[in-house]
Amino acid sequence: MHTNYYFLRQLAPALTQQLAAYTVVACFSQEKDELVLGLTNGQEEFWLRVLLAAAGPLISLPESFHRARQNSVDLLPDLLGQRVAGVAAWPNDRVLQFTFQSGATLVLKLYSTR
Repeated sequence: MHTNYYFLRQLAPALTQQLAAYTVVACFSQEKDELVLGLTNGQEEFWLRVLLAAAGPLISLPESFHRARQNSVDLLPDLLGQRVAGVAAWPNDRVLQFTFQSGATLVLKLYSTR
């Protein structure tokens, strides 16, 4: 369901509203095919966990996330410190795009193996 265009079309504006003035403070992976983004506005945290496994993509928004001391690797170092400008779903596609105020973008292609 969460990889359906119609769901992403509703999710994108909700994320844009939620993440206004949030900055990326963590970007890492602890498992194969995983991306964890940690964002903050100075008072609150927001976590986004994306699994892109062969069984199908999965997006989760945990309230908190504890990074393991082992088997953890930092990813996308240029993304740290970037402030979120907006989130958009590509028209008629299963793609979620995060745009940052610096002009950088993070594109999540939520395609399954088929």
